[in-house]
This record gives sequence, structure tokens and C-alpha cells, in this order.
Amino acid sequence: MTVTPRPDGARIPFAERELPDTPLGILPSNVLVAIAGDAARRAAALLDSHGSELHDDVVDLVRLIQESRCDASTAAAAAERAGLSSAALSRLRVAYTFAGLEGVHTAHCAHDPVPGLMDTAIEMIRRQHNTPEDTLTVARNHLTVPGLGIQIRLSVNAQWFPYTSSGQGWAPARGQFSSPVDAYEAALGARRARLR
Repeated sequence: MTVTPRPDGARIPFAERELPDTPLGILPSNVLVAIAGDAARRAAALLDSHGSELHDDVVDLVRLIQESRCDASTAAAAAERAGLSSAALSRLRVAYTFAGLEGVHTAHCAHDPVPGLMDTAIEMIRRQHNTPEDTLTVARNHLTVPGLGIQIRLSVNAQWFPYTSSGQGWAPARGQFSSPVDAYEAALGARRARLR
């Protein structure tokens, strides 16, 4: 560990040093210290293969914002640097509140599921809800019913997450499910509640 000598000859561990104020336009020093400490913990977790399948810079930024409970201006500055709009950041923060890292990863990152999984999901939903096949569209891990304003997404860990249309994007709804039918029903319920 890097240390700094005191006038009396004692040495102060670097992590306990008082840092100077940062220049204008730079995050405050206490935030930078928190980020550095968090990065060290996250790196150790990744080295131990904990959550490596969910690693993404934006996902990690949302996690840090949520866990540090930083103020709105700091969160907005971080989002701007990451190229996120305030609406996108807000949706990702909701996803984190509902389902942690997996929720944020599913909200932010599309992927290609194992072939056949999305077709199986469509068939299950059609059987349960008498939904015409041409009303369901698939793009990667997103299954959408545009006419109803709902969507479900399959995570990399095979969980289904419900969404509803909201302005220019898709807003996460509460819940995560092993069954696409349950996620579909949760999305329908969230859409009805939004329209009330």
C-alpha cells in the first residue's frame, strides 16, 4: 500500500489521506475515492468470476450510482459522460431497483438467445392467450406485442422481464420470471395500471 510520511515521521496509508479539492468540471474527490474503492471490489469479484456474464460499463455505472446513493447532479454528470439521456438513466435505475444487475443488463444489453427459445416462448404465449402469431415480433432477446404496448425480454440467465411502452422507450415493469407466459401477464398488468 502506498503511504505518505507525516511531519512526525509516522506514515499515513494512501487510502486514509485527505485529498485536495478537484478542479471544476471533475467529480468531487470523495466521489472519486468511492469509485476507486468500488472498482477494486468489482475487479476482485470479476477475477473470482462473480457476475462476469453481466459485466458492461453502463450496467456497472448504474450499479455504482444506485449503491452509492449519489446526488442527482453527480448521477446526471456520470450519465452524460456515458452517453446516456436522463430518460435512459431513469429507466435503468428503475430496472436496478426491480431486479439488480440482471435487470439492468437485460434492459441495456440485447443478446442472441439459444436458437428455438424465442419460438418456444411465442408458442407458449399463443396457447395460453389465443394471441395471433402475426401480433408477436421477435428481435434478438426481445419479444414484443406492438398493438398492446408490451414487451418481454429474456436475460442471459434465462429469466424473463416485462416491459411496457413509455414515450420513446420501453419501461421495465416489476418482476422477473422463469416462464415467458408469466412475464407476458405481468407486462399486461403493468400496462393496464399505466393506462388507468
